[in-house]
Amino acid sequence: MLAFAVSPLEFDPKNVHCYPVGFAGSPSATPLLEPNTSMGIQSENEGSTSVWYITGAAADWYLAPVTDGYAFTKALYDLTGAPKIPPRYAMAFMATYWGYSSMQEVEGYMHKFREGAYPIDSFIMDYDWFGPKPCGPDGAQGDGNCGDYGYKGSFWYNQTFVQPDGSKVVTTLPSQVLSHFHSEPLNMKFAGIRKPRSYSNINFSNTSGWLLPDSDSVGAGGNNWNYTIPAFRDWYTKVHLHFITDGVDFWWNDEGETQWFTYLYWNDAQRIEFATARPNTRFFTINRAFQPGMQTFPAVTWTGDDQDCSHHRALQFGLWGQPYITCDMTSPDATVLVRQYQNAVFFPVMRVHQMHGVPRFPFLWGGPAHQTAFRHALNVRYALLPYLYSLAHILHTTGRPISHPASFEFPDFALGMDTYMVGASIIPADVSTLNKGDKGENSTTVNLPPGVWFNFNSTAAVNGNRTIVHDNVALIDFPVYIRPGTILPLQTGDIQYSDQMGGTLQVHVYAGADGTFTLTEDDGYTLDYVTDYTFHTRATAFRWDDAHKTLTWKRTGGYNDGTNLYTNVFATLFAANATSAKRSLTQEFSAAGEIRL
Repeated sequence: MLAFAVSPLEFDPKNVHCYPVGFAGSPSATPLLEPNTSMGIQSENEGSTSVWYITGAAADWYLAPVTDGYAFTKALYDLTGAPKIPPRYAMAFMATYWGYSSMQEVEGYMHKFREGAYPIDSFIMDYDWFGPKPCGPDGAQGDGNCGDYGYKGSFWYNQTFVQPDGSKVVTTLPSQVLSHFHSEPLNMKFAGIRKPRSYSNINFSNTSGWLLPDSDSVGAGGNNWNYTIPAFRDWYTKVHLHFITDGVDFWWNDEGETQWFTYLYWNDAQRIEFATARPNTRFFTINRAFQPGMQTFPAVTWTGDDQDCSHHRALQFGLWGQPYITCDMTSPDATVLVRQYQNAVFFPVMRVHQMHGVPRFPFLWGGPAHQTAFRHALNVRYALLPYLYSLAHILHTTGRPISHPASFEFPDFALGMDTYMVGASIIPADVSTLNKGDKGENSTTVNLPPGVWFNFNSTAAVNGNRTIVHDNVALIDFPVYIRPGTILPLQTGDIQYSDQMGGTLQVHVYAGADGTFTLTEDDGYTLDYVTDYTFHTRATAFRWDDAHKTLTWKRTGGYNDGTNLYTNVFATLFAANATSAKRSLTQEFSAAGEIRL
């Protein structure tokens, strides 16, 4: 049963983030979600019945009988809206930091990522980029800050960037700084943080009736805007348009738990910014909380400021209705930070963040072995992008989430509800994700459902229906298990950003069962797929015939002229505990074809 309640809490609305409640289809009606009393939800099991108490004057309930986990998410998204597909770069890797001293420091770190061959697509700045103090006497071009809709002048105006070869890039305006970030050799997207309050238009906002009572603050400051007011949202959109025109690529929204609908209306105002300044361009944001329906923007949510990067927390957010999940990787221990990177490889969105101190960037932590492990984790993430991006298309068209409990595929597996699974095929082991040192930093645990499971990129295979613990795991290793019959499309080569995708596609096939998977390609940036999905995508349906050891494919869709399309293909077959894998010759990735292995 999908049970979905809408009931903003009168006594403490800022504590309400999301309100779907799911039940498994078993006779005992076991709750899919843990009761969260901070949200005013309590439950009791009375025999075969679950009783739920919701604090508040009223609640609207939506009930939908479902047969399995996938039907659960489909019912949820049928009710609240189909998740849109983010720009392709959003599913790559992004880095955040608060504590820069200059824009030269920001740009210098961008170069270190590129020079060290650490793949990355986006940089995000915290308070440093805009202030947040009120504007100085010279407005946006003042020495210090310009609160609500200006740049921090000392960071953005009249800047000179010395390049590794000694040449200089001289800029006068923020738009030129952003153009430099977007260009060779950096090729970096940029986002800045936004807060839900006024810094430099307090009197104007107050006299306009746009401010919430300070009692609605989340402890980070008063003068918070009421985003439910249409006239305010119109003004907010208008004064932010110049950022999008200048080249800001997306937003990071924080501390908006001031009303039940703050993040929803806030995102809608920002969506209109992009629709106005960059028509037909995909929009997405990163947010500290979410409301049902925000997946239609789409809005990404990180798992909160407790910086919980565990699979358990990610599964909770997914079942609450948020398919695009990320977390803050902030451990001050180099080895645990590596494990956090490895864990995040399999999150829908991968992001690192730190407030002050040493940025959690890979080249600043540990020794050569750590940096090799960081780089390897990022390379695996970028190799998986064709698969993960295709899962985003599957989410959009069917409601099947990118990540979910293994019980969605194995409903009878007793440990399935707390076992993290990606697509229908991948189960990564749980690794240390504590934000401190951890004696278990080199140990992993995984619950494997019944059947044979392969190690990723290996013929080594084990039997499931058990919990496997690995001790003394090498720093570069992070156990990942693959189901027989899996077809896994991978990017070849170590690319440095997502616009380099394309060329030769490698297809992993894990023997032991028949399998199917659809690789979906598109331009990665526009909303064309919304207006005519079939014409503006290229879908290649792969099929593995295990008895005949043959991989076949057939392509549909009208998208055929992009620069990031795959033009060649080869397959690698992994048979359980075979001496070695079998690789085919590389051939043209035609509209239809086959590879015999």
